[in-house]
Amino acid sequence: LLAYEARKLLLTGGALLVLAVFVLVQVGSYRDFRAYFNADEWFYRAYSEKLAGEPTPEKNAYLASETARFAELQNELADYARITEGNEDALQFMARDVLSALRAQDGFEQAKQQYEQLQPGQSYVYETGYNVLLGYFGVQKDLLDLAKLFFFLTAVLAMEQETGVAVLQTAAGANGRVLRRKLLLTAVLVLLMVTAAFLPRLLAVRGAYGLPEWGAQANSLPLLSGVPAGWRIRTVLGLRALVHVLFGAGGAAVILLLSRKTRSTIQTMLIAAGILVVPTVAAALLW
Repeated sequence: LLAYEARKLLLTGGALLVLAVFVLVQVGSYRDFRAYFNADEWFYRAYSEKLAGEPTPEKNAYLASETARFAELQNELADYARITEGNEDALQFMARDVLSALRAQDGFEQAKQQYEQLQPGQSYVYETGYNVLLGYFGVQKDLLDLAKLFFFLTAVLAMEQETGVAVLQTAAGANGRVLRRKLLLTAVLVLLMVTAAFLPRLLAVRGAYGLPEWGAQANSLPLLSGVPAGWRIRTVLGLRALVHVLFGAGGAAVILLLSRKTRSTIQTMLIAAGILVVPTVAAALLW
């Protein structure tokens, strides 16, 4: 009977087709996602790989050595500037090797500052990927993905006759086992659609920038400095996923309630768009 109900929901009701289209939309949205690396970011990432993990005396010595090296390079550049007496072209030519070596300094200073701000128990974590995923633009992308999730959930759950949602709407007279099966299948469908909504961007960011050190304290990242000390990065990512699931479940519940009240597919879709999709898109644009 469970297989029958699943077939009715996924095939007859079109849920499988909607899910497939949603997956294609989300994968297509992030298929061409690329990391942006200027020179400073490239050197910052290179130094971050050397400093990753907990602070050690060896890393402290390495930072001191690099600091001294850059100070010496700056002294050499100052000597060349005196020799060339303000001739920029001559300076660029004579000090080209020094200038090339100094290109790494800004990225080094960024990594050094982050390392020196670490508190006991914290680890050095390359932060760019987490900033992209969880920062300002990350929240905006989450809201847009949530709007798309609500839209595709509405496309499935608002079709009462085709999907058999009416069984959910007349719970008082429905067979208990049938109702439980319907609830289970709806929950699985919502979970699959939440995964389709948010997993592609997580994988895209991880592939482009990397999301290292999941076991490190979350407040090791400047972006998450306010997170309690006992939380790990994986804890924050897990809570983020849970919030996505709760929003998805809440949206599904609203759509099912609207379907029960209106008993009309078109009305349900229009009202759901007005109270779920449009406000979420507006929040993303105004963020």
